[in-house]
Amino acid sequence: VGSGAFMQRLDEAEELAELLITIGEGAGRRVTALMTNMDQPLGYAVGNALEVKEILALLQGNGPEDLVELTVALAVEMLLLSGIADDPETALKRARQRLEDGSALAKFVEMVEAQGGDPRIVEDSSILAAAPVKLSLQSPGDGYLARLDARLCGEVAVALGAGRRTLESEIDPSVGFVLKAKVGDQLSRGQEIMEIHAPDRDSAESAAKELHTGIVLSQDVVAFPPLIIERMDASGKSPWWFAKEKGGGGTKNRG
Repeated sequence: VGSGAFMQRLDEAEELAELLITIGEGAGRRVTALMTNMDQPLGYAVGNALEVKEILALLQGNGPEDLVELTVALAVEMLLLSGIADDPETALKRARQRLEDGSALAKFVEMVEAQGGDPRIVEDSSILAAAPVKLSLQSPGDGYLARLDARLCGEVAVALGAGRRTLESEIDPSVGFVLKAKVGDQLSRGQEIMEIHAPDRDSAESAAKELHTGIVLSQDVVAFPPLIIERMDASGKSPWWFAKEKGGGGTKNRG
C-alpha cells in the first residue's frame, strides 16, 4: 500500500486482501496478507541487475534492513501456513538461521541453475550487466528526507529501460538507480541521494530532473515509517507478529 503500490490507500489494500483471502480459503488454502509500506522503494536498488546484486548481498548477510525484514516476514508466514513451524518465534528463528548458515544462498544458486542462469554471479557479480553512465543525484538543501515517491521512481526506471512500456519493448538489465538515503535520513545540501545508472548522459540527466520532483525535504525530524503496517487472515486484522518487539519507526540518522 502506498504511492508505488497497486492499491494506494490502506482501505483499498485491505479490501483487496480480504477478497484474496476469501478466494484462497474457498479453495481450501490457508491465506495471510501483509500490508506493507510502498511509499518509497524497498531496499536501495531499483533496476534488474542492480536488484540482483542487492539480493546477493542479502543472501550473503549484508542486505538492507527493510528488505531483510520483509523477506524474513514473508518466510515466517509461509513456514506457519505450511505447518513446518508451529509458532511465530520458531518460524522467525528458522528463517534467520537459513540466511545466516548459507542455506538460502545455496537454494538461490539451485534456482538460478534450474532456470538456465549463470550461478557464477554469486562469486562474481561484476559479470552482471553494467550501465555505461552513472550520475549522482544530490540533495537540493539541508533537512530530513520526508518523501521519496516510489511510483515516480518506478516510472523513471521504466523510462531508462528497466521495464517495458509495450510488449515489444526491450529491457535493459543494466539501468536503474541505487538509493543512498531513505525517508527519515538527515541530509546536507549537495549530499548524494541516489546514483543513476543510465545508457547515456541525456537519459541520466532527464532521469535526474524527473526524480528531483519526487523528493521532499523537511526541517523537522521525520520518523522512519513502519514497513509492515498490519497482518490479515481469515479472522481479521492484527499487528504483525513482531511489531511490539521491533518498536515501530525511529528517528536516528541511517545516512
